[in-house]
Order: sequence, then structure tokens, then C-alpha cells
Amino acid sequence: MKILVAPASYKGFMLAHNAARAMARGLAAAGFEFVLRPVADGGEGTLECLRAARGGRFVAARTENAWGRPIPARILHWAPAGEAFVELAQAVGWSTARRRDWDVGQASTYGVGLLVKAALDLDVRRITVTLGGSLTNDAGAGLLEALGARLLSGDGRPLGRGGLALAGLSRLDLDGLDPRLATVSLTVLADVEAPLVGPDGASMLFSRQKGASADTALALEGALTRFRDVAGRIRPVDGPFSGAAGGTAAALLLLGADVRLGAEEVMRRIDFDQALKATDALITGEGRFDRQSLKGKAPAQALLRAHQLGKPAAIILGKASDDATPLPFDPKVSYVAPHDVPASTVRREMRRLLGERAAEAGRSLAEAPRLTFVPPPRGGEDAVQS
Repeated sequence: MKILVAPASYKGFMLAHNAARAMARGLAAAGFEFVLRPVADGGEGTLECLRAARGGRFVAARTENAWGRPIPARILHWAPAGEAFVELAQAVGWSTARRRDWDVGQASTYGVGLLVKAALDLDVRRITVTLGGSLTNDAGAGLLEALGARLLSGDGRPLGRGGLALAGLSRLDLDGLDPRLATVSLTVLADVEAPLVGPDGASMLFSRQKGASADTALALEGALTRFRDVAGRIRPVDGPFSGAAGGTAAALLLLGADVRLGAEEVMRRIDFDQALKATDALITGEGRFDRQSLKGKAPAQALLRAHQLGKPAAIILGKASDDATPLPFDPKVSYVAPHDVPASTVRREMRRLLGERAAEAGRSLAEAPRLTFVPPPRGGEDAVQS
């Protein structure tokens, strides 16, 4: 049996390409053949997944985290294609700040804008910005500011940084935008399908996961609604993906970006479907399976594709939340470690644990019945049988 090994990142513990290697070691020790194809949906580790499958070079850049601390980052450059990739998580992702420093109401995407400027310095024709795993909720206001836009209050003064400041937004002045933006095509890979505002939007759902209180989430909802209304005088910014990364997709829509579901686009670019067709089974994984997972996250997309091809599949999870939406089928599910094992122990032993779980999953998949598609009758639905 040849197994496609395609985990996403285990947020805070291990990036996808390292997780794939750890799983591969376990599978090799158990005597399985495998193909590595780590996946991503726009969040942490997306650049490594793209480079592992398609090459390119990393370019060092300087940026700042969500609260203004200078940090190093990298841009992925595909020189022959004239394309550069900017990963939001490199600037304002969960690994860029200590938890005790978090204040989502004051967090800014200014550092993401700095990375876009660094990509412009590479003289490319296309810039792809990958969104996911942010600590911000400012509708990309900081990104716009870094690129030369001015966000002004009613008396013409520049706003402070952070999502809460947007409650005072009266006017967006784009006259000072970096002129090089007019010479490039902008593409956005969003990790989740979510509106800018509303119960499933950037503030009411996602800011709570970033530490916002109920009161702060309500205040941010009002502030982002204000941003939507003011920005909407220039161009509509409230699309199906505009709530991604604390609303950063909304700012990029304002700049004319083409926004796509990250998992589907990454899988296309890494030739995931071809790799899946050439193997017998799938092992994927991620740190947390929750209600967002079926809204475009890469592991769920990988499982769905395996199911459509009738291939047995397994997923290795860090944990699953109580509100997780069930999959419409039953892959084999296992966990990196029992839930009572301390996170510090899991982090220290992650490589070994993933290898062991992958070997166990491989043995289980080898015993699973093979599924094949039966050609549907005219006008009918696909049927799967053992």
C-alpha cells in the first residue's frame, strides 16, 4: 500500500512539512510506501507547503508583529513565474507573540503591509497573500496604512492602530497608496469562508478565539461595520471570504484583489489530486478540528477528495472541539496523544507521537475495504460500493 501523507500544521506545535516527515518516519518503519504532500489553507506553513511541492526561493524580510515588535519573516519568490507569496502568519500569526501580550482590540496588520511592500521590491507581476491564523481583527486597516493609505477621523486626524480604532473612521484616503500596486495582480488565499460582520464573521466568531471578551467582540463588530460602510463608498468589501484573518481580506478586496478559498488553490498548485489518484490511501491531520473545519480547511478538503475517489482515509488530530461539525462520512480518527497528557510533553515528543500514530493509521487503512466508483445511471448520482 502506498499512502499519501498530507497533514496541515499543528498550530503552535509543528508546521505541516515537518509533521509530514514525522509521519513518514513512522510509516517507513512499519514497511509502508508513501508520498509526502503537506497541505495548507493560507495559514501558518503555507509557504513551506508550496515550496516543498513547487520550489522557489525564500527571501528574507523584516516586519513587525501585531503589536509593533520588529521580527524577521520570509517571502516565497517564484522568479520564472514573476510571483511572490506573502504569508500573513509570518507577521501576525500565533507564533509571533507571547499570549500574555495579546490584545486583539489593539492588534494591527501593519506588518503584513510591510511584507507586501517587500514583495513589490522583487519586481513581480503577481503577489499572492495567504490568510489564516491571525491574531488581528482590524479589517486589514494596518495593511492599508503600511501601503500608504490614510484612515481618518471626522476631524481629519489619522486613526490609531487596531480594530477598535475603526469605530472613529470617517474617511479612507487612498491617494498615497504605493503606485507599484497598480502594476501587479493581487490574489488572496483565504483559510475560511466567513463574512466580515455578523454572527459567523471576523469579530463575533473569530475574535473570541483570539482572546476578546464578549464586550470587546461587540465593540469590534461595530468598528468593522463602520469600516465596511466607509470602504464601501469606494468598492464593496463584504464578500463571502472578507472575514478571513480578522477581516484582512476586506482590505485586499478594496485594493482589487481576487479572493479564493486557500485550501483549494494550494491543493491545485501542489498537484494534490494527481498525488491522491496515484496512491492507495490518505493520512491527513491538524491541531484542532472544529466548526470551521468544514468551511474550507485543508484537512477536511483532503478527506472529502479521498472519499470522492473511494480511497480509505485517516486523520490524526491534536483535539476536536465540542462544536465540531461532523463529516458526512467516517474516516478513521486518532489523536496525537491522550487529552490528559500535558501540552509541554506533547510538544517535546511530537515527532515520535506522530510517527507512532501514522504507523497505526497505516495498519488500519491496510485492512479497510477498497471503495470504487460505480458509473452513475443517466441523470443519477454517483454511487460508491465496496
